[in-house]
Amino acid sequence: MKENFPRRVARLLAQEAAQVFEWLVASIPGYTGYVIRLWCLRLAAGEVGDAVYIAESVRIEGKSNMRFGSNIFIMRHCNLYALSGKLRIGSRVSMNTNVTIDPCEGGSIEIGDDVMIGPNVVVRAADHGHASTEVPMRSQGHVGGSVVIENDVWIGANAVVTRNVRIGRGSIVGAGAVVVEDVPPFSVVGGVPARILRQRTATA
Repeated sequence: MKENFPRRVARLLAQEAAQVFEWLVASIPGYTGYVIRLWCLRLAAGEVGDAVYIAESVRIEGKSNMRFGSNIFIMRHCNLYALSGKLRIGSRVSMNTNVTIDPCEGGSIEIGDDVMIGPNVVVRAADHGHASTEVPMRSQGHVGGSVVIENDVWIGANAVVTRNVRIGRGSIVGAGAVVVEDVPPFSVVGGVPARILRQRTATA
């Protein structure tokens, strides 16, 4: 059934009001802003632990599809999206500035415990469809997948993690790397595409 004009206007105004509210909440500085953002997150997200610090200018969309552990630090200008996907973040996770985490349509991203994510990192669990050469790629939707980042992983600045990838426990992803395939546990990877540079070994 076609939406009539008054209902469409009301819906658009409600959406804009919600966006303005989100912007205002994201702009509040200091401890007051931290408390209000955590309170709003707890109201909307599926699960939120203790001490989830969200800095100013962080964009979070699709909170109902997100799960958060405890002792999480999300720095300024990060973007978390889960409008049509699923996102789970473990405990003792830190994200530096301008990180983008996006499960996208039908995708899922799971981040384990004790994970460090450097500035400007992009983790995305879907690609644009491009099977047809007769249809513009922007009109072919998305192909969803999954990303799993296991416990105790360090992802360096400007790295990109693509869909259908698992980064094993204790691994390090070098700055600027593009991860397109699974990373074995305790590996150090780097390059485009990322390749194993060495294995971490136990020290006495």
